[in-house]
Amino acid sequence: MALVVLEGVDGAGKSGCIPELRRALEARGKPVLCLREPGGTVLGEKLRAVLLDPASGALSAWTEACLFTAARCELVRTVIRPALARGEAVLVDRWWYSTLAYQGYAGGADVEALRAMNVAATQGLQPDLVLLFDLDPQVALARIQRVGDRMEAKGVAFLRVVRAGFLSEAAKDPARFRILDASAAPEALAAAAVQALG
Repeated sequence: MALVVLEGVDGAGKSGCIPELRRALEARGKPVLCLREPGGTVLGEKLRAVLLDPASGALSAWTEACLFTAARCELVRTVIRPALARGEAVLVDRWWYSTLAYQGYAGGADVEALRAMNVAATQGLQPDLVLLFDLDPQVALARIQRVGDRMEAKGVAFLRVVRAGFLSEAAKDPARFRILDASAAPEALAAAAVQALG
């Protein structure tokens, strides 16, 4: 595996599985780079702060999508592609499927237009594997022990559509996606994620 992406609603356990996934990939003899979206670059971290800050107010779905995609474009160009070229494995917490789910399916922006924009922005870079951490949003929100960000503040009904969007994307590309039951205990979930690496 070269590029592995973790997707799902916040609180589903993605971040907690990254150390085990990293160790599993390193055991195969590859250096591993772990990243988050948006983030990983100066621009990405600044856009992350704007996008997740409740003080940014009610941005339109298209405004959010353009900002997320700009951060992704910079991350792919300056960090991910160079790492892959060096033979490293790259683990990314979120990818463009989040933009499709949050700003498209749930936010109302045209999903296929968002897909085309992201394909162009990343020059068609596709993950080798997408681990979808699937969990009821009400359970996910109950797990979060901090003040919610702008995405979490959209509420359970919004996040249920996000979840459905992720599952729709997984159904369209079953060879790339592995759906994990994120209601499992953390140790069991991490073991399932590692097993999904194949």
